[in-house]
Amino acid sequence: MTEIERIQAILKNSQAVIFYWKATEGWPVEYVSENISMFGYQAKDLLSGHTAYSSIVHPQDITRVGEEVEQYSKMHKDEFRQVYRLLDANGETRWIDDRTFIERDKDGNPAYYVGTIIDITQPKTGRRK
Repeated sequence: MTEIERIQAILKNSQAVIFYWKATEGWPVEYVSENISMFGYQAKDLLSGHTAYSSIVHPQDITRVGEEVEQYSKMHKDEFRQVYRLLDANGETRWIDDRTFIERDKDGNPAYYVGTIIDITQPKTGRRK
């Protein structure tokens, strides 16, 4: 097994979903680990450009999440944490803990957001998924 194959196996069996998305409107996904399937999505759906990351953030949280990301970006706070809701592929609400860092271009502008999300629905609500 190669090092890349080992890392892919770890990610596949991890509770943390890895994202890499562009710092442009809608946050189009450039990479997502295959274990996004725990939310009912297939990686290819998000990578195709038909499903942007922002479209799976709960409608009541998207404004706050976007404003916080913008604020952290302007403050040059390149590592941050957010807790918010996502909608899984069945439309059910899932609470997540999002740990993100910003990749900047040569001029210091956000180019990409890289992060992990972990489902915290059970500890947050007491409900099992």
